[in-house]
Amino acid sequence: MSIKDEGIGISKQDIAQLFQKFKRIDNSLRRKIGGTGLGLSICREIILKHEGEIWIESEEGQGTTVYFTLPLANNTITFDEEDVTGDSNGLNIMLVEDDLSLALLLSEELKSKGFTVIHHHDPKKAFEDTLNTPLLGIVIDIMLGEEMSGWDLVRALREREHTKEIPIIISSALDEVKEMVDQFQIKKYLTKPYPPEEISKLFVK
Repeated sequence: MSIKDEGIGISKQDIAQLFQKFKRIDNSLRRKIGGTGLGLSICREIILKHEGEIWIESEEGQGTTVYFTLPLANNTITFDEEDVTGDSNGLNIMLVEDDLSLALLLSEELKSKGFTVIHHHDPKKAFEDTLNTPLLGIVIDIMLGEEMSGWDLVRALREREHTKEIPIIISSALDEVKEMVDQFQIKKYLTKPYPPEEISKLFVK
């Protein structure tokens, strides 16, 4: 498959860096475009997991073509929007994140280190699930919705006897508010974008 545009193009020097996590090409035109620099990295991981290949050909001022191949096979890899199956081994980490692309990236990183990931995008369901699941920790995004924010979830967890001691890591694009971090005894505040291994390092002893 190939997808071609007639945009501003990419220099040969920059093409080699395009699939790096959190890498964004920095020039005056692209600064106006938002993003975390994860899109192409996630595409590459998905395609490689399906035993395919992806590459880019481009020339400045002439547009860009993205190529990828996929083998004809019946095997599929899925990531449920809400994966709520815990493991009795006690290596469960809950991920409360409504950005499914980032949730997939963090989940794969944690799973590669031997952890079981329980993913929720709904903070209310996440809160309910903590009743029945032993957790090593919870990774929470702050901006989760209007009904219940990440800080609302943190507050609810700290107010309940059963969950008040669970280590909480904040994963957010918002700047750290030290007063909140101290008040709720947050183990670590990670500001997006950050390398996914920053999450797993917090749980690997």
